[in-house]
Amino acid sequence: MEKKAPEHLAHAWCLDKGECALLGYFGDDKLIADTARVSYRKGTKQTSTDKQLIRYLIRNKHTSPLEHATVRFYLCAPLFVIQQLLRHRTFKFNQASARYSEMLNESYVPLPEHITTQDAKSKQARTDTKVPCAQQIASIMTSESEQAFKMYNSYLKDGVAREIARINVPHGAYSELIMTCDLHNLLHFLALRLHPHAQYEIRVYAEAMYDFIKGLFPAVVEAWEDCTLKAFTVSGQMQECLAMAISKYTCMPWLQAVTEAAEQSSWTSKSEKAEFEVWALSKLQVQD
Repeated sequence: MEKKAPEHLAHAWCLDKGECALLGYFGDDKLIADTARVSYRKGTKQTSTDKQLIRYLIRNKHTSPLEHATVRFYLCAPLFVIQQLLRHRTFKFNQASARYSEMLNESYVPLPEHITTQDAKSKQARTDTKVPCAQQIASIMTSESEQAFKMYNSYLKDGVAREIARINVPHGAYSELIMTCDLHNLLHFLALRLHPHAQYEIRVYAEAMYDFIKGLFPAVVEAWEDCTLKAFTVSGQMQECLAMAISKYTCMPWLQAVTEAAEQSSWTSKSEKAEFEVWALSKLQVQD
């Protein structure tokens, strides 16, 4: 498959026909640390290494120095992925216009293993359970998108304006865009879109961007992974429940202590209770 991306520093194939490419960047770990040090002049008791300072900034959410570094990407992605990207309003976008130029004549069709059932609890998610007729659905999706582009090209041949001919093009049609963002807001995007609950298709693009920046800002990524990506927010209610579970642990197994504490605690949300139980039982790994 021929690359569509312009001249780039790194490239990744995404989904069936998509691409993500690193076009350029500005800054590095040193720039971020030096930017932060403007705040520390005469009177500062001690100096830190760049790595220590960056970890301090991220752990304490003093992230404005990260906004001085920027990254620029090229993406070829389905329209529904681009719509999710556009939700991140701090990014700067320039998307290919289907009014000025013809569309790519390519549409995303998920693999059968990704055609799964709707999640009964989460209104915006799907499960890992494959639909029995997934292979047939994938074939139908392919035929429908091919037919849609056949009609699109037919309209263009008949002289129909591009802005009208595009109306019935599928939501999975591929489009191109250039995206520029500062590092602080890129990390916020990655925290949301790398999450297992994010839609698989946009997660693929987030993973590509994540891989690109690991080598550009190693100290930032290392601190962010530990303090944000792998971190867990413990609310006041969770802290009270944990304290109760620890007090009970002196006279009963940890599993029983956590279960009883969770049942006896007052919760604003059932999902928060469930999150606490998963965290306390699987992440803390207390040995009885």
